[in-house]
Amino acid sequence: MAVLTNIPNNTSARDWRDTVNALIKRIAALEAAGVPVATPAPAFTTQPSISPTSGTAGSTVYAATPGTVSNGSVVSRAWLLNGTAISTGVTALPASSGTLAYQETASGPGGTTTSTVQVAAVTAATVTPTPAPSFISQPSISPSTGTAGATTFTATAGNVSNGSITARSWTINGTVISTGIAASPASSGTLTYQETATGPGGTTQSTVQQVTVATAAAAAPAFTAQPTVSPSTGTAGTTTYTATPGAVSNGTITSRAWSLNGSVISTGLTAAPASAGTLTYQEFATGTGGSASSSVLTRTVSAAAPTLALSPNAPSIAWNAAAGTLVSRGGSRNLNSGDKWIADLTAAMLAAKRKQDEQATPPEPQSGIQGQGGAGCCEG
Repeated sequence: MAVLTNIPNNTSARDWRDTVNALIKRIAALEAAGVPVATPAPAFTTQPSISPTSGTAGSTVYAATPGTVSNGSVVSRAWLLNGTAISTGVTALPASSGTLAYQETASGPGGTTTSTVQVAAVTAATVTPTPAPSFISQPSISPSTGTAGATTFTATAGNVSNGSITARSWTINGTVISTGIAASPASSGTLTYQETATGPGGTTQSTVQQVTVATAAAAAPAFTAQPTVSPSTGTAGTTTYTATPGAVSNGTITSRAWSLNGSVISTGLTAAPASAGTLTYQEFATGTGGSASSSVLTRTVSAAAPTLALSPNAPSIAWNAAAGTLVSRGGSRNLNSGDKWIADLTAAMLAAKRKQDEQATPPEPQSGIQGQGGAGCCEG
């Protein structure tokens, strides 16, 4: 049987009708004669379509318009992204970029048929990165200067957007000494402080803040125990005074001074004043941190009792000797012997008394003493 493969142009409807009727009659005759007639396979008279033809991964929903099928119906659908099935419905939402394909399958008594593959482009979504943390204001530290071992430095935290402060670090000369809000450096050098902020967008560090830490001043010497002097009293020309040194912290004793009536008479541990008056003793200490002086110790030095030497033949006697004292002038005599010797003795005692008074009180103008002679009142 000849198969009509095309219809000439300008064919009238009556010709179409006659042709179809003729075919029907021939098929009926064949069936009546027992000749099998093949059932036609399904055919897409219109192909499916998808829209839109381009979109963005993760946001664009693609929809299919089904094709029209003769001798059957659409029984399945398949959406493929880069060859991998992602949907079997009439819509698909691709999560990543690539080539999206859509195809339908029709089935009928005559078999199955697939539609033409429809293709759409899927572009990658524009990812807006999460902003990293940012220091709106930088941290600060106070005070701006300090001394090792004495100053505690404190930080004022910076302000952060898109995150929060998660770490702190204090370093002295590059070595971490604290991770808190404060630090007390024990040594001198450059002290730095820095904060770290963390957020969904990553990690950011603040500007490094720094100050100079000065070396601590050395402690000044101090007398932890004062010196002492013994004895507590003495006599000029006979007594030697001895000092027991004091105890000093942060230094050592480097000098001493004994003064008698304001004039230095010794710089050692002992002094033997030759005259009466006020004796003082003081020690001086020095160290890296400066110098220090001890307390001033004071002692009173008494005058020695004077001894009179009048002449080779005159008696020697203390000015305050009592009557009846034996004196020597080529032999022992009692003070009641009367002669020129008595007059000499009297003058000598007056001179000794005057000298004693001068040592006890400031000198005053003197008019001079005129001695008077006389005969002794008594015979030896």
